[in-house]
Amino acid sequence: AEAQLLQCIVHNPFIAEPHLLLGQIFASRGQYIDAAEHARKGLALLCDWGTPWDKRLSWAAWVAWARTILHQSSAEQWP
Repeated sequence: AEAQLLQCIVHNPFIAEPHLLLGQIFASRGQYIDAAEHARKGLALLCDWGTPWDKRLSWAAWVAWARTILHQSSAEQWP
């Protein structure tokens, strides 16, 4: 999944959700610096656009997920 998400980011640099999914993967592996970097980028893109590209979750849900990844990464723990 990591390779596909990185490819997606290259081809769609203005979409937040691939960054957040990649951040989640990195957090689950204990790569908290990388997780926080992607969560920060995804959150910034969500705030810039004001709407998610992936409409399966609301904008507020994506923002909350980005903040969760950031918070857990700063604490260096993942559930």
